[in-house]
Amino acid sequence: MKIYSVVLAATILLALPMTSQAQVDTSNYSESASSILSAGSASAKIRNLKSVPSLGIVRVQFGFVPRLSDDGENTSTLLISAERNSAGIAKLRSALLGNSVTRNALEQHGVSINRVIGANVGSNGSLRLFVK
Repeated sequence: MKIYSVVLAATILLALPMTSQAQVDTSNYSESASSILSAGSASAKIRNLKSVPSLGIVRVQFGFVPRLSDDGENTSTLLISAERNSAGIAKLRSALLGNSVTRNALEQHGVSINRVIGANVGSNGSLRLFVK
């Protein structure tokens, strides 16, 4: 009976939409930078999403990334990239709001659209959002 309860609980947890949160560090700096620069092109994928089985959130503003190179790559560089790609980010935000599935996912997880600066779409529709 105890094993049945554990299996049932695990099954329920796996079926629920999940949210994970992280901060930018050296392991996901490149992904963050890439998603910010390609925010406009991600909007096409987001418009076509039919479901969002999971939502991951990476906060770029408060992350710690030690100096990665002499070029000064760090979290403030990501925020500068976001400012320079404001047109692409506007397209991304518009797509997120225009798709009822993604709009509901943002609302359910308390993500403000004005903070989203990048997104990656997984093959199954999972979203990884980069927020400031």
